[in-house]
Amino acid sequence: MNKTQGRVGSAEEIPLNFLKPDQTGTLKAWLMFLPGQHPLWSHYELGVIHLRPIEGVRPAYKYVADAGHEIMLCALDPQQKPNTADINTLYPLTPINYTVQFAGLTDEQAVEVGQIVCTSFIEGGLIAEPQGIVGARELFYTKVERYVRDYLPHGRVYWQR
Repeated sequence: MNKTQGRVGSAEEIPLNFLKPDQTGTLKAWLMFLPGQHPLWSHYELGVIHLRPIEGVRPAYKYVADAGHEIMLCALDPQQKPNTADINTLYPLTPINYTVQFAGLTDEQAVEVGQIVCTSFIEGGLIAEPQGIVGARELFYTKVERYVRDYLPHGRVYWQR
C-alpha cells in the first residue's frame, strides 16, 4: 500500500481482509505513525465504520438512532510491532482515543471525511493523545463536524462528552 507522508507523521491504508463478520463494517482504515504523541507508542489506527446491521453480529452501539457512520482512533500496542501486512499486529490499546458518529452521509462521503481526518493527524492539525490536554477533544469533534458539514449542510455529528 502507498504510504502518505505528512509534516509530523505518516499514514498507510490497511488492506481490508476481514477475518470476522463484525469487521465487515469497516469501510476504510489507516495505520498512522505519529511519533511524539505519546512517550510509549507511536502507532494509531484510524477507522471509518458503517453502523448498519450486519447479519450474525450484535447491533452497533449508536449515540442516537440515526447515526450511520463512526470514525474511531485508537493507539496500538507497540509490542506487536504494528504493520499493514499483518492485521494481527494491529492490537488496540484502551481506552479508545476518539469516537465520533455522524448521519446524513453516504459510505463514500464518510470515507472522504476519514481521509481528511487522517491527513489532519499526519499534518499536525489534530492531537492523537487528548488525555490531559485542555480542548483537544473539542478540537477533534469540531473539526470532524466541519468536515461533515462540508459535504452536507444538514449532516449531523454526535459524540459523548
